[in-house]
Amino acid sequence: MEMEKPGFLTINIKYKNSISLLEFKESLDGWYSQYNKHLERLKIPKEEETLLIKDIKDGSIIITLMSSVVPLLNDYNNIFTFFTAIKNTITWLGTKKGKKPKFEIDDLKDIKNIVAPVKTEDRSININVNGDNNTVLFIDKVIAQKINKNADAELVSLSAKDEIVQIPDLSNKERVVLKFTQIEGSDKKNKNTKGEILEIDKKPHPIMFEEGLKQQIVLGSENPHIKKYLVDVKIEQEKNQVKSYTVLNVIDSYYEENAEHETSLFDENE
Repeated sequence: MEMEKPGFLTINIKYKNSISLLEFKESLDGWYSQYNKHLERLKIPKEEETLLIKDIKDGSIIITLMSSVVPLLNDYNNIFTFFTAIKNTITWLGTKKGKKPKFEIDDLKDIKNIVAPVKTEDRSININVNGDNNTVLFIDKVIAQKINKNADAELVSLSAKDEIVQIPDLSNKERVVLKFTQIEGSDKKNKNTKGEILEIDKKPHPIMFEEGLKQQIVLGSENPHIKKYLVDVKIEQEKNQVKSYTVLNVIDSYYEENAEHETSLFDENE
């Protein structure tokens, strides 16, 4: 059986004057990081394969990257699929046309690093697989600026999503403190009775009750607004946001301002 030829990726960074060593290093770091993620998707341990620099030529910087284990039966396909994924991401960020690739924050940072050397008119990057002109990816200053701009916008969007506090998937929560902010009469519907449970969310939400519990609170001798209640609740959520609480059990209550005046809501003998 004829062995398939090894695959290699050629990166040609063209420039007239000089290029920053830091920008060159960042570009290589971006390639290395993305290739490691590619190996993870293929479930290939990094200990078994990595990306090697075959040679760097004079003049413009021409870097030939290849697999660390040669020959591999799937070596060409491995390099080609890796390049295709990178090309799709770079092309979309440069044009915002076609199907949007799935990427994460680290992917966007890696792409920004890859194009870091292209900052002036006299610099560009040509990338191809095995010297095939049909796979050429060209990046000049104009394209690099678009890539950076769109990558920054995507980073802001993804970072904003990460900053959203994710409410745990809680169906029930025991022994939490409830403070009423608004209470309807016991004979009315519950929709306008609201309260805060700071352990779960800082905003007030509608409070529902298991049968009989609301009457015991509202018709008691103490004003419910000046007390806090230790309760077990069920949490209703929608799209990761609290919609309402249902009080399942009232364990105890105490005055809001002075815990020393704590008094039981129910007779201890009950």
